[in-house]
Amino acid sequence: MPRGQSLGALIVRVGLPVSLQPFLLQTMAKKGAPSPLKPLDSTRWLHSLGALLLTAGACSVMWELAALHAQHSLFTDELRPELFTLAVPASVINSSEWRAIDSSGNAEISSDDLLHLSFLEAACQVENNTVLPWTFAAPGDAADRSFPNPQASTSLLHRGDPRLLQQLKQCPDVDIYLPSWARGPAGCAAIVGPLKYLRSRLLPDWVMQTKLYDIATRKSKSYYELCPQTPMLFLSPDHLLKTVTTASWPNEKPVYLMAPSVDFNTKTSPRPANFTRTVMELTDVVLCRTMRCDQDIKHFLMRQIKDSDEESSELIKNTRVLYTSQVTVDPANFARKMLDGDATPQNAAGFAYTRFAHTTWRVSSKTTQDVFNCWKGHKKELPPLDVYLLRAIHENKQNDGTRYYKPFPGDSDTKVQVLDAVKFSKKFGEASFFICPTAADDCLDLARASGGVVVTADAYPMNEVVSSHSEGVTFPTQQSALHQTERRSLVSDDYLLLPPPPANYRSSDLCSAVLKISSLSLSERKNIGVQTRRRFHEDAKYFMLSMMELQAFAHHTRRLQDGQQEEELVQSLRHR
Repeated sequence: MPRGQSLGALIVRVGLPVSLQPFLLQTMAKKGAPSPLKPLDSTRWLHSLGALLLTAGACSVMWELAALHAQHSLFTDELRPELFTLAVPASVINSSEWRAIDSSGNAEISSDDLLHLSFLEAACQVENNTVLPWTFAAPGDAADRSFPNPQASTSLLHRGDPRLLQQLKQCPDVDIYLPSWARGPAGCAAIVGPLKYLRSRLLPDWVMQTKLYDIATRKSKSYYELCPQTPMLFLSPDHLLKTVTTASWPNEKPVYLMAPSVDFNTKTSPRPANFTRTVMELTDVVLCRTMRCDQDIKHFLMRQIKDSDEESSELIKNTRVLYTSQVTVDPANFARKMLDGDATPQNAAGFAYTRFAHTTWRVSSKTTQDVFNCWKGHKKELPPLDVYLLRAIHENKQNDGTRYYKPFPGDSDTKVQVLDAVKFSKKFGEASFFICPTAADDCLDLARASGGVVVTADAYPMNEVVSSHSEGVTFPTQQSALHQTERRSLVSDDYLLLPPPPANYRSSDLCSAVLKISSLSLSERKNIGVQTRRRFHEDAKYFMLSMMELQAFAHHTRRLQDGQQEEELVQSLRHR
């Protein structure tokens, strides 16, 4: 038998990997290699061959181990939480508009844009059964801006409006669904940011149910037929399940969800088992308003894929998460713009005189009652307190921003005053000290926008907007005792998309935090106010960039559905 063939057969018998066989044969055939035909060198040749085969076998084992390690690394990389982060077209991150906002440093949001948010929030509530476009009272809109009355505006669309078909078929990059009954203070405060910065429109229930006759085609069309590929953003997982599971929902229509949901203070029907999993299977993108939501949802998706078979995990492995932060209205800016026409800086002298402000949607709420009890028990030690109560419904009409006002504690001669939206915004926005124990109403949002010293609980989600001693005064809760480095959720999986759990705290700790204000120097008070205001604008700019990314992603998805060329997607690595 020829020498090369015998050697090859020997190599195969010892189990050398195929990829290494040619290398060994080539090595043995090189000039000067010992020949097995020479009797005197046969032993040396066999020893050399054995050593070479042992070396090759060791290399084979190392090769297999490396392959297994690479396979394991690939498997674990696929399940890293960060890989669920939404990737967006690179063009948006490189755009001049995006870069201008991202590099603006300590610059504040335009006062005109903040005023626009106030107009949209009022219109959302007052005209809660209309199609509300983001263009209502926008900067540059002379018709609405000069007299921003949503009840008289032609920008809003009512049922039966002859322009309805023509307007609805002009599909934006993202539509927003918010039923009429949910357009109260909580729902509207949460949705006006996406409405404005996605350049979107709010759609009530009847839009989904209405058939519109098209004279050109002589056919009746539904909203779903007009905008079958336009993503729909929901504010509540309950709204999502009720709408997306209907037979009329188009299969190609993307689903976006904002989380955690706001508390609409209404009774809901029992939710199905595996509620979060059921919602995630229908959702393309989750917009997380808090960092905890962002991490909780990503870890949930990771666990679901690990614990499910391949077919079952297919339904949620493409769900993506985008941390957005949040933007809210600014009462001080609203009052200054409405009364004076121009925004002016807050009077720093207000920090020298301590007087607290508190506003609530429900005077019977636990947090408001805790505030009252604190002031009742420490009348001599505590400064005056101004309390504002939202007048939700007046003369069978939705809230228009009017609030009741009364200094506390008062006496029998102290009368309750009624303040319209502008007067309330002026008084509340000019305050320098705020007591807002939780984020259950708009007290905390309005306080941090006003740029004062805020007293709140050291618990989620309050500790994400007042995250250090330089941004406010906090008091301990049961959550405060948890190790911050421990990766754990505060609620079970089926509650991850729902409103955050209430903070458990002792009323005495709340009072101690209020009393602590008197020990702060004037300089410390001013610095806290400056930092609070700075964080408000930082969060707002982060939110604006997130909406630009989502809008670009939605546009990119539409292009793919239309068969156009795919664009490079990247994950934005911004940090607040």
